[in-house]
Formats: sequence, C-alpha cells, structure tokens
Amino acid sequence: MYIIPFSVIVICTLLTINKLFVGQISTNDQLARSAYRNRRISFMLLLMCLAYIICTLPNRLCFSVFKDQIMGHDYTDTVLLGSNTLMYARNAIDIFFLYISVPAFREDVNKLVLKCIRKMPTENELMQRTQQTRQTRQTTTRNNN
Repeated sequence: MYIIPFSVIVICTLLTINKLFVGQISTNDQLARSAYRNRRISFMLLLMCLAYIICTLPNRLCFSVFKDQIMGHDYTDTVLLGSNTLMYARNAIDIFFLYISVPAFREDVNKLVLKCIRKMPTENELMQRTQQTRQTRQTTTRNNN
C-alpha cells in the first residue's frame, strides 16, 4: 500500500540530489539570486524527503520484508512501537524544517506563541482571582446563613 508513494519519493529525491549538486551556476545577477533561492528550496525539500525516507523505511521493512522474523517474539511490540514512533515523528521533523527555512512561517509561529503567552495569566493574576473567589464564597456563605 505504501510502496508506490515511497518509491516515487525515493526516485524524486534522487533526481533532486542529481539536479541540486550537478546544476548549472548562472552568470547574470538576477538569475544567480533566483538560482540561489531555488537551490535553498530544493535543499529544504531534499531534507524533507530524506526525513520521510529515513523515518518511513523501518516501518515499511517491519511490516513487509521482516514481518515473519519479527512477529511472535518478545521484542515484537518494542520493534513495532519504535518504528511507528519514528514514522509519526516525521511530521514534527517536517514542521521543524519549515520553521528553520521559511522566514514567514517562523514569524507566524512566533506571533502565535506570543499571543498564547499573553493570554496565560501571570502568578499575581492567579493569586488575585483565588482571593476574589474566596471572598465571594465567604460573602455568599454569610448571606445564606
């Protein structure tokens, strides 16, 4: 089921590596800047593809090639847990690559984090709320009696 997308990504990654390291260097300044930008984007995509291959390959090997050797042993759960964890960690690794290489994404994430931090109450605000709640309860209790 996963062999077709995996094969396509491996082939495209190899073609990208070939194009990235064997590519021509432009002499025009604007073309050189464009080539540099394209090279950076290609390098980031290459890293993401390599992360996909490295993180997905153990899982695919466990479930297809070495299935008979792994199943039924004491270490089966550990191997499957490790390969699944590695496969799911790929998504976090991709976000990390985007954060490092795309300045606009980095700015948006920083804004989001700062917005979340500002909404979190400080220790003093929490203490004041606790005191206000206690006073309200005491007042309510006195009025009910």
